[in-house]
Amino acid sequence: MDSKTVRTCLRQARVADDFYRIEGVHEPQAPATELYTLRHRADHWEVVFTERGQESILARYTAEAQAAQCLYQKLTDPLS
Repeated sequence: MDSKTVRTCLRQARVADDFYRIEGVHEPQAPATELYTLRHRADHWEVVFTERGQESILARYTAEAQAAQCLYQKLTDPLS
């Protein structure tokens, strides 16, 4: 799974578009006050949770596939 594929998977899982952001792939129209972000940095990928403007980095991965899977799990599995 990559950043484009995870977008498709999230839509198929009926996750609301405003609950997540994927840099370069998906920007929410009206972002929720709490949302997850998948973003690429120079040498790694990050999964970030933002709540009321405060960012918390939940995970860092060297592989895009691992980061995309993490984002998917955070948004579809209430126990993750």
